[in-house]
Amino acid sequence: MKCNKCKNTMHRIPDVLDVWFDSGLASWASLGYPRDKKLFKRLWPSDFQTEGPDQIRGWWNSQIITSVITFNRSPFKHILFHGFLLDAHGIKMSKSKGNFVAPEDVIKKYGRDALRLYFLSSAAWDDFYFSWQEADRMAKMLTVIENSFNFVKMYSARLKPSKPKPKLNIEDKWILSRLNTVILNSTKEMSNYNIHKAANEITNFIVNDFSRWYIKIIRDRVWPDYDGNDKLSAFYTLNVVAETSARLLAPICPFIAEGAHKQIEKKPISVHMHAWPKVEKKMIDVNLEAGMNQVKEIVEAASAIRQEHKIKLRWPLSRIVIKGRTLRPIENVIKMMCNIKKVEYGEANLPSKKAGDLTVYLDVTLTEPLKQEALLREVVRKVQELRKQQKLVVRDRIKLTLEGADELQQFTQQFKDEVGAKSVIFGHSKKKDKMEFEGKNVFIDVEKV
Repeated sequence: MKCNKCKNTMHRIPDVLDVWFDSGLASWASLGYPRDKKLFKRLWPSDFQTEGPDQIRGWWNSQIITSVITFNRSPFKHILFHGFLLDAHGIKMSKSKGNFVAPEDVIKKYGRDALRLYFLSSAAWDDFYFSWQEADRMAKMLTVIENSFNFVKMYSARLKPSKPKPKLNIEDKWILSRLNTVILNSTKEMSNYNIHKAANEITNFIVNDFSRWYIKIIRDRVWPDYDGNDKLSAFYTLNVVAETSARLLAPICPFIAEGAHKQIEKKPISVHMHAWPKVEKKMIDVNLEAGMNQVKEIVEAASAIRQEHKIKLRWPLSRIVIKGRTLRPIENVIKMMCNIKKVEYGEANLPSKKAGDLTVYLDVTLTEPLKQEALLREVVRKVQELRKQQKLVVRDRIKLTLEGADELQQFTQQFKDEVGAKSVIFGHSKKKDKMEFEGKNVFIDVEKV
């Protein structure tokens, strides 16, 4: 090639230096060093680099060698190598093999947050085995999370947390303890780049502790017609947990978190303008959390006994006996979640199951008064179903007519409180929506007033 300056012929150097040497200099050569040292002083060494495991002996190795020779130090502070994306059988995805799944296909079916959560739920350095069934499971988990935020919006988002804090029930203290434990653990995992552990900690808390446990316990406390002194503390707790959960969820599922923020908190303009939540260590009660875990085991054991004796959870029972520990501070939670009248301690000649290191005995005798309450629960469930079919909202009032259930007249006020009935009539039902209970038919008419 002709040289433009001297007009002589230029010849290619015959020796070729390994291109890995070239790439090893990239972290400072790309900053203009040594001609310009400003960017180098500000940005080098890099905080974080990520690539596949093949770069352990490739790019990262060449960077280490050239950097130590030149500067006597590493050119990076943190390294994360990621696994490879494979199909459910561990085979590399390929269009020619017909096992390729485009991200757009998953997004179209389940949404971006579901795909993000799916990826973030396993360690980045492990190979990722894509499965449509797992993607579907993630989407269903997000539906539970969305429903939790919707519940808060429906019942309590109009009420902001009060100052000073209201007096909290034991279940309120427990969920706030769990919330702060999750903040503590997930902050530690995020700081250590264990994003998958943080993601699983946060979603498990919202799905299992908040939605499937706490909301079930306090549902009656936030019902519009309930006027107990602990209603305000339920509102307060719901708001605090929902708002903080949205902030925790923001880096993992940004769209659902943003939607929840706009529904419940509204300010600032975006959840992503919030700082990461800070832990309130004084709110953490390790003993209370351990006790509630035992309550969950008790409820599971009691449910297993019910299933064996074909007794629905909606049907109340007289007593439960617990051997191994007394749980008096949280007995009300046991009563509610097991749907029983009385908690006793010791041993009993009753059907039993192990619950961790405890033994649970359950009295499965259905007395006549208990059968009447069981019928009440079944009718309430059916009425709620009919309200939903008629697209009635929580504050809509109904006229309820029951035919074939005269023994439930003693529960008239409960019907009014639990299903939003302005009036309850025991007599001829027009629409005759039928419900069967223990061999008898009950006809139900729900009419909006």
